[in-house]
Amino acid sequence: MTMNVIWHPGQRSESRPLKITRSRAWIEMGSLLSQTVIHPKLMWKPAYEPDLFRRKINSVPPYSIDLLDIIGIVPVKYIDRNEHPFARPSCSFKVITVSERYFLFEAEDRGTRDKIVFGLKLIIARLASKVLVAGDVAEDEFFTPGGRQVHEAWWLEDEK
Repeated sequence: MTMNVIWHPGQRSESRPLKITRSRAWIEMGSLLSQTVIHPKLMWKPAYEPDLFRRKINSVPPYSIDLLDIIGIVPVKYIDRNEHPFARPSCSFKVITVSERYFLFEAEDRGTRDKIVFGLKLIIARLASKVLVAGDVAEDEFFTPGGRQVHEAWWLEDEK
């Protein structure tokens, strides 16, 4: 299952402003290869691909963050308008990494933002606890030999 978000890249002092992009985000499972572990990732890519009408595959790879590199997922209270001029604080959240970079995303509304933030925190906490308790990575719900998307996004389902 994918999440619909708007990615707001930082508008630092670059000559060309970066595009705000409506994106599809998902959790990509990791892979256990013979001598390498590829960690599960939060991934996103533009939801609109302009060259699709020509049946040309978009060659831009998706953006990604290793789940174990994420140190914080927080709803936004204040937005620096010089860096993110169009983000709505009530619907936005930051993903903060160990390298002190942050990524600003905007959900459709406050309720969806809260579900995404809560769900991502749960997934990262579960993965981190399994790695810490087990001591090594066992093939389980976060890893697969071929790598695929985590399909269960129960935190996004509407409550009845």
